[in-house]
Amino acid sequence: MANAGSTHSTVRDDAPLLAFALGLLCLLAMVPVTLGALAGYLTLGAAVPVLAVGAGAAVLSLVVA
Repeated sequence: MANAGSTHSTVRDDAPLLAFALGLLCLLAMVPVTLGALAGYLTLGAAVPVLAVGAGAAVLSLVVA
């Protein structure tokens, strides 16, 4: 039973927040890859798999949150 006056939280309590933060981090990590592909530093063949993995991880973690 949890103590109502306690400020201590468990990992189970913070799991949605951590999943949401991971989703946002994945979305933010996709920005430099997209900009690099648009600027010509990356080829589309290199950027698309990275963006697909980032988008998949972001969607999965945001659904979990």
